[in-house]
Amino acid sequence: MTGNVSSKSGRVSGGLRLARGYLFLLLLPVAVMGTLFYSLLAWALFALSLYFSVRTLKPRFALAYYLGVFFLLPMALGSLADYPVSAGLVTSSAFALLASLVLAPLLFLIDDEVKHCAGEMALEPAGPGSRLAPLSRTLFVTGLAVMFVALVTGRTELLLAAAILLGYLAGAVLVAYRRLHRAAVRIPGTVARVIAGNEAVISLPAAIPSDVELRAVLSPHDRWLSIFPGIFQLNRACPGVELVFKLVPPLSGPVHPVVTLSVTDSRGLVQSDRYLSPLELHVIPRAKYAEWLARKYLREGDGGGVAIAPASSSVRLAYEKKGGGEYYQSRDYQPGDFLKDIDWKHTLKLGHLVTKERVDVSERLAVLVVNLSVTDAESADRLAYRLITTALTLSREAVPAALVAYREEKVVLAVPLSHPRDVLKAALRVVKDIVTVAEPRCLGPADLAGLKRNIARLGKVDSTPAQRLRTLLELENRAIEETAAKHVVTGALLKATGRLSSPASVIVFSELNHDAEALAVAGERLKKRGFTTYFMTADGR
Repeated sequence: MTGNVSSKSGRVSGGLRLARGYLFLLLLPVAVMGTLFYSLLAWALFALSLYFSVRTLKPRFALAYYLGVFFLLPMALGSLADYPVSAGLVTSSAFALLASLVLAPLLFLIDDEVKHCAGEMALEPAGPGSRLAPLSRTLFVTGLAVMFVALVTGRTELLLAAAILLGYLAGAVLVAYRRLHRAAVRIPGTVARVIAGNEAVISLPAAIPSDVELRAVLSPHDRWLSIFPGIFQLNRACPGVELVFKLVPPLSGPVHPVVTLSVTDSRGLVQSDRYLSPLELHVIPRAKYAEWLARKYLREGDGGGVAIAPASSSVRLAYEKKGGGEYYQSRDYQPGDFLKDIDWKHTLKLGHLVTKERVDVSERLAVLVVNLSVTDAESADRLAYRLITTALTLSREAVPAALVAYREEKVVLAVPLSHPRDVLKAALRVVKDIVTVAEPRCLGPADLAGLKRNIARLGKVDSTPAQRLRTLLELENRAIEETAAKHVVTGALLKATGRLSSPASVIVFSELNHDAEALAVAGERLKKRGFTTYFMTADGR
């Protein structure tokens, strides 16, 4: 395979050298025997061709140069027609035809630059079907424009040169249409199960059934889908390529994401577009996946040994310290447990040794605060996922927690400091109460800290305008606090944290819509008590 490619490259390089040498041979007689104008033009083209043979031009500039030479050279050769025509050796029409026909080998140079330009051409999808590519349209317009100028000026040799170029383009376009129709890029389909919002990577092969050389571009219709490589070439040396699809599908994403495959021939003269749907996605809602994880954890935990008093009514999270820690739960006795930790009541009841498990929760407490009002199904899925996974993490880490869930008009659920497994169960129940509401028009959350700083600063200024502004800011501060005091979350949150001592963490899940001011005020109060507040909005910030 390597040897074949190398020999092909060698033949192409040799053909280019021959075509350039032929161009020098055509310019030389014009430079020596032509009229003054065409002689100077021939010498200039000779020098430029010699310079460009050792220095690489950008493909589009090189193509423009060789097209200019192709149209100027027949007129330059026409300046040599005086002697053979006057001597009766040939007619002027025959000489014009001959001057145009000798240009045919120069099409090899133009064809090579057309192939190079095709590699730099950007493909813009334009709907299913085949059509002329921008490069071929430009070349056709150029040929027709030169033909029109030749007809107006009566230059037969220029008219014939334009006809030769148009004939070459027409033949190349017909061949390209046939090859693209015969060489369809094949990308096999596959079925994938992905979790909404999670990145998935899927690899698929792309190949052509024949040895046709073509260039392909894949353009996904969805922003959450990307393909690498997006641009690739297929030919005899490389008949296939591995495509990597990276996707982060939303909950409402299409089941069959559409991709536009744009293909051009090796010269970039014809573009063929078609729609592909190689992926069949089964998008699993994040909330459903999190619920499955949580229920699996609860099942395995319930079956992994004796769990005494799993219900929240029996989990005695005592608030008085006992033996260096707080009562967490009862479990089977294990060798090494202290005698003082034996739970004699449950031991007598169950007939075997049961131990009290204690944890030091003075630094491991959490309060989950959930606003159940969201703006769309995507936000609802994210909210349920984040709430369940957070409760699951707390349960795995044995962190006692409380839960407050509310909507604008009422508190839906308030779970006091409890066993983390009970909080996880409560989270599984409360996510079913998430509702979708119209997005309210409201300002962003108030910056209470900044507002109070401004009030304090203005209090140090004696000017009348400063005191008036301070009065306005105090009115704003009082209005915010009064509005917050009336909100349902304020009382529920303060009640849930009333018996907790710092340090503790308050994790807020909210889009900060109707509850923005209330949470801002409550956050300031909790901060003074030594609590740390974390805000997790629906978009994950």
